Amino acid sequence: MSRATIIAAIALAAAAPIQAQHDHAGHDHPALHVNGSLDDCSVQFASRLTQASYRRFVREFGSVSAFKQAGSANVLRKGQLSIGLEMMTFSIDENADAWNDTFAHPDDHHPLGNEKQFPKIKARYGISEDADVGAFWTRNPNANYGWLGVDGKWRILSQEKGKPLSLAVRGAYTKTLYVIDMDMHAVTADVSV
Repeated sequence: MSRATIIAAIALAAAAPIQAQHDHAGHDHPALHVNGSLDDCSVQFASRLTQASYRRFVREFGSVSAFKQAGSANVLRKGQLSIGLEMMTFSIDENADAWNDTFAHPDDHHPLGNEKQFPKIKARYGISEDADVGAFWTRNPNANYGWLGVDGKWRILSQEKGKPLSLAVRGAYTKTLYVIDMDMHAVTADVSV
């Protein structure tokens, strides 16, 4: 046995009593929908998914996927290009029917988790002195969901001497990718000051 295997076995043995206490403390954990062909929890609708749970899932998953503003009201100058890598993190209630009945799991001991995290590639390009466009792509590398988004931002006011305020408006579109069970699109608009 390797040293890492021994350490993992000790950690699991130490955690078992804690998990048993947690499970017997009155917390109801829903039965997971299992698909042994999966590497990670993936979007797959269960036959018992209700309309109310589906509406909640669409609202929360759509909010996660929406291409959000993560900067100031400033825009890139004409011809400037910005490329970056971010970590996308979001939290959910894994025990809610809205998430449990919309995801399948590799086995019955592999919950979705209350926090998901994976990399996101973003790019922005200045098309004029007052406007830029952007795009992002991300995917859970082990599952069947990801997103592609595009946006455009227009500066209305620019902060300078005697003008203490910058103001920009922005519109964005996001498409959920790789999910066979749904075709989700999100359109957002925001104002930044």
